[in-house]
Amino acid sequence: MILSAAETLFPGYFALTMATGVVSIACALLGMRQIAWTLLVVNWIIYPSLWGLTLVRMVAFPHQLAHDISDHQRAPGFFTLVAGTCVLGTQNMVVAEARTVAVLLWWFGWGSGSS
Repeated sequence: MILSAAETLFPGYFALTMATGVVSIACALLGMRQIAWTLLVVNWIIYPSLWGLTLVRMVAFPHQLAHDISDHQRAPGFFTLVAGTCVLGTQNMVVAEARTVAVLLWWFGWGSGSS
C-alpha cells in the first residue's frame, strides 16, 4: 500500500500542508487557539508522511519522479514542497511561538528551493 501511494504521489500534495497551515494561522490570529493547535498537530502528521512517501518514491520509483520533474503539468507541483515547508515554519511561529523550529523549517525550505 505504501509503495503504491509513493509510486503515484502527485508532487503538489504538499499543498495540503500549505492549506492546513494557512487555516491554522488564521485561526490563531482570530483567537481560535484550540483549532489552530489541532491543525498544527495535524500538519505535523501530514508533513513527515508526505516527505516519507516522497523519499520512498525517490528510491523505489526514480523514473516516475524524473518523469514528473520533466512534465510541464506535474512539475510545478514540486513548488508546493518549498512553500509547504515555509508555511509550516510560519505556522509553528504564529501558533506555537516555536522560533527555532520555524527558523529550521524556513532554512530547509530555502535550501530545498535553491537546488
